[in-house]
This record gives sequence, C-alpha cells and structure tokens, in this order.
Amino acid sequence: MLLRQWITERGCKRHRRPIALIGIQRPLNAFWLNCRSHGVEAAMKLNEEGLKCRLLAKFRRERTLRASSVVASEFVLGQTGCRSDLAIWNGSFIGIEVKSARDSLARLPDQMRAYRKFFDSVILLCDEAHLARAETLCPSGVGIYVWRNSELGLFRDAAINRDTDRRECVRSLSVKQLHSCLNLKEGGRYSRPQLEERVFADTSIDVRSLVVGAFEATYRTTTERFLREINGKRIAPDHLTHLSRFALSRAGLRHSHNARESFWRQWEQQAQAVFS
Repeated sequence: MLLRQWITERGCKRHRRPIALIGIQRPLNAFWLNCRSHGVEAAMKLNEEGLKCRLLAKFRRERTLRASSVVASEFVLGQTGCRSDLAIWNGSFIGIEVKSARDSLARLPDQMRAYRKFFDSVILLCDEAHLARAETLCPSGVGIYVWRNSELGLFRDAAINRDTDRRECVRSLSVKQLHSCLNLKEGGRYSRPQLEERVFADTSIDVRSLVVGAFEATYRTTTERFLREINGKRIAPDHLTHLSRFALSRAGLRHSHNARESFWRQWEQQAQAVFS
C-alpha cells in the first residue's frame, strides 16, 4: 500500500499532475493487483524454509537442539503417506509440521493423526493467518508456535503424546530390521506382512527403540554436517539442505535442468547466428 501511495502522490514529473488526473489510475490498480497476486504485499511473510530457520534458531538458544541431537527435514512417517517437516531426537522424539501463510490446512487433520502415531511431542509452526483455524483443527496436546508481527512465539505448549501407534511403527521398519529383531536370516520363507505381524505380536520387542535407532543411524551424519555449518552463524535456508535425504537428488535434478536450459540457449544463439 505504501508503494501505491508513493506513486500516486508523486505523480508524473513531466506533467506535474497526480497520476490519477492523467488517466492511468486504472492501469495502476491493475499493476498493483498483479503485484499482490505474486506476493509483493506479503513480502514480510516467511515461507516454510524461513519458518524452519526461526524455529531451529529458537530451539538452539533454548537447548532443545544441541550437539547430541539428531534432526531431519522431510522425515517419512512410515506408510502413512505423510512426512514430518522437521523431526528432532534429543532424548524425546519431536515432530514438527510447518504451515506458511500460503499453505493450505486441508491436510492438517490427517497430518496430525500421522504425527501422533510416531512422536512423543507434536508441534505445529504456523503463520498467524492460520492460528484461529489451526487451534480448532489440532488436538489439544499439539503444541503451537506462531509467526506474528515478525516474531516467533509459543502459543500453546505441547503435551506428552501417549498415543503412538505400535503397528504403524512396525510398518515403518525395514525388512532387514524386521528379520534382525526376530533373529531370522534375510531371504527366509516369511513375507513382509508375516514379519510385521510377528514383530507386532511379540511385546518383548521394543519397537519404539528400533524406530528411534533407525532415525539416529540415518540422520546422524547429516545432522553433524548441519551443526558444523551453523556453528556461530545465523541459521539460513541454505543450511536446511544438509538435513534432507532428498537434497542431493533434487540438486541433481536442478543441475540437469539447468544444463538442458543452457544447451538450448546456446543452440538458439548459434541458429540465429547462422540464419540471420
């Protein structure tokens, strides 16, 4: 709105008249609506990566995130079809869903159900635009952090979740883990569903420890790299690439795409030089 006011008040230097008086107020309105549709008015809002950085920085200050922690981005929640935007192990397993101002809450109830099957604590980090609806959609035990007035604050504490789902945790284990905890050799006569059923039925097997152990083994190295990169620095979106198992594959796809774009640009330039 300030930009629009500045342009209108400044007017046209050539004619020394306000823009509104020389008949271009309507194009100005169209220009402004186009800017709004591309997010100019929401420039002070944070996207998902920005929100993640603010929360991780807060957790680092509060020692929720420390040298012994393990943290991951986009952690797959077994066979639920959901991923945790952030997951942290620090003696307690914490799952964090992030909703920026531009995100939809349509899947939030399903996501919260999936989170509660795995994590000791579940947190929603959202923009203030979602707060009223998010408070209604989230179960009472879900903690809520809100980005409001350019500050991150705690709206509601997370309660300890006692509703983790043993069967879903079993389904998240690899075939190798299933064989190992049953003291069976791989490649035996049992199918995966049979292995899962045997592990689920054997209450002497600590499935939660297996899930956490697999999480630590998978993300310990990437966490150490991330912690080295942010040591003494402000956490930035580029640092988050160290936390995702998918970062390298995505970087490879971007590199391939850029290489193709470069090839066709060069081809077009050469063709123009030949036929011009």
